[in-house]
Amino acid sequence: GVNKATVALANKLLRIAWVIISRGENYCVRLASAA
Repeated sequence: GVNKATVALANKLLRIAWVIISRGENYCVRLASAA
């Protein structure tokens, strides 16, 4: 049970991190295009 909970939490953190990284890349691309 503990292992499943840990894996589930890790998956959530990874998804959140991926979204933040993806947004960051999009912003960098927009700034580069604007410049």
